Amino acid sequence: MTLVHVPQQAYERKSAEDIVALFRDRQKTRGPQHEQMRDILNLYNGDIVVPLPEMRRDEKVSIVNLAKQGINQMGMRAASVMPNVTFPPVPNGRTEDAEKNAMKRRKATMGWWDAVGMQIKMRQRGRWLFAYAHAPVMVCPDFKAGRPTWRPMSPVNTYPSHFSAFDDMVPSDCIVAGVHAVGWCKKQWPQSASVLQGMKDDDLCEILHYVDSNEYHTVVTPKLLLEEVRAQNYTGRALKATTLDWHPNLTGRPWVVIPRSISLENPISTYSGMMGMYEAAAELDALAKIARRKGVFWEEWLVSTEMNGSPEIVVRADPYNGQVGVVRGGTLERLSPEVQYSSDTGVDRMERNMRVEANLPSDFGGESSTNVRTGARANALIQSAVDPVLQETHELFAQSLEQEDYIAIAIDKAYWSGSSKTIWLGNEAIKYDPGKIWETDRHTVDYSLAGADINQMTIVPLQMVGAGVMSKRTAMSYHPLIKDVDKELDQVVLDQLEAAALSGIQQLIATPGGMPLTDVIEVMHMIKSGEADLIEAVAIVQQEAQERQAQQAQTMAQGMPGVNMPGQGAEQPLSIPAASPSMDNLKNILGNARMQAMTTPAERGQPVG
Repeated sequence: MTLVHVPQQAYERKSAEDIVALFRDRQKTRGPQHEQMRDILNLYNGDIVVPLPEMRRDEKVSIVNLAKQGINQMGMRAASVMPNVTFPPVPNGRTEDAEKNAMKRRKATMGWWDAVGMQIKMRQRGRWLFAYAHAPVMVCPDFKAGRPTWRPMSPVNTYPSHFSAFDDMVPSDCIVAGVHAVGWCKKQWPQSASVLQGMKDDDLCEILHYVDSNEYHTVVTPKLLLEEVRAQNYTGRALKATTLDWHPNLTGRPWVVIPRSISLENPISTYSGMMGMYEAAAELDALAKIARRKGVFWEEWLVSTEMNGSPEIVVRADPYNGQVGVVRGGTLERLSPEVQYSSDTGVDRMERNMRVEANLPSDFGGESSTNVRTGARANALIQSAVDPVLQETHELFAQSLEQEDYIAIAIDKAYWSGSSKTIWLGNEAIKYDPGKIWETDRHTVDYSLAGADINQMTIVPLQMVGAGVMSKRTAMSYHPLIKDVDKELDQVVLDQLEAAALSGIQQLIATPGGMPLTDVIEVMHMIKSGEADLIEAVAIVQQEAQERQAQQAQTMAQGMPGVNMPGQGAEQPLSIPAASPSMDNLKNILGNARMQAMTTPAERGQPVG
């Protein structure tokens, strides 16, 4: 896909009233879907109400919340690894330059992800996808930071246009609603006072963000009750609205991407089938709690023993103080509930049904089935339940992130083309001009091993490298913790060379006549003080030793062995100097001293014969 900037066509800006009318219509048509999302939200938060008169109004449900456990576990597992981003080189000019620009495009994209905290955002979106079957996000300009940014949006408050197909993730337009207090809104946007006139500061209003391929429009309108929306009982205030903010969309493409779970027809949450089971289990648990409560606090009835009599309690019994109760004209009878209702009958079966419905292994809660004997069998069970779901989730997020990157690239080029920018990827600064490096936005986003979590992503590549069917470079590209494979490979080679150099230095120190102790101490001092690392310290000590040896022998420093063993080739060969006069004098003195001990003609140097 070649990046082409779409010029703004003749476009009639939508009015605030049009946006509110569209929002009210989508509230009506999407009502059942969003009502189901709110039910799942209540289930996740544990806000299910058990309608029993014997329960206190503020009493909470006391059964295990498997929905919350499953949503958190699956969301964290799906986001424990991040996908790879690959930009192919564009064959324009030299191959080296094309590969360099492709690598810069990849690093710039990864730098955006780092800057916005993409992995944390993916953890939130993963929970939304499993709970609501939707994980919307808006990619829009961040004018303060000078780059694109990602803003995840709650599916409960998101109202997109209709999708053309089940795999379509980019709606033509979208409305995101937010509820705020009127007083807060008036302080943030004074121009909203005319629309919110007559409302108290504690009343609620709705902020609507409308975005399509031409504009980004923010409006405010009074909040309606759900009953008014369902009945379409729109009064004059229901459509009152005013614009708070407006920006043209220079990219010519929508900014919202919504990955949706795959089902037979409309996307449906994995946990929607748990609602009835959870309510039934909560009700059974509440009935057992009521029965146990009545078993402790028995009901006592004062029964008259006389016809038309009026019994009374003269003295109330106080067993703690030894006081005996006195009843006149009647007897006390105690009613106890049936014992069978005080046990949690059926709750365990409901829990199993919920696990089967939502595909939740007991291992998520730190428990294991009694018939599982080995760790390998436990891993096989949990993988058979989780891996296919994670694989589909990773494939959906990969396609979504690719569409999001297209939008981010278009934003970067449309709003900051021609400017010099710097984005950080870890500790590396990536400098680029959006108008130059984005000659294409063609790229791929994929998970190296879709369906695998962070633990499997470490074990599987290592096993394949050990079996000889995968190179170390490919294994590095698969691991989510390695962001720059080339840099990591260079560092591995550097570590190996440094280890070899350290081994050689240790051997040199242990060899008699090798590196002097003073040089070893100097190397240690420079490393400890932070003046130099091992290689730099040895090079400095080597130069100092050469200069020291050169001064002693009055020769060039390069001719000395330094810290190396003599004869290893580090020094230059020295010529043999001619005999000095002092050497001749020494020879004569030694010859005269020896002459007195010479007795034979041969020793004296006389001819024999």
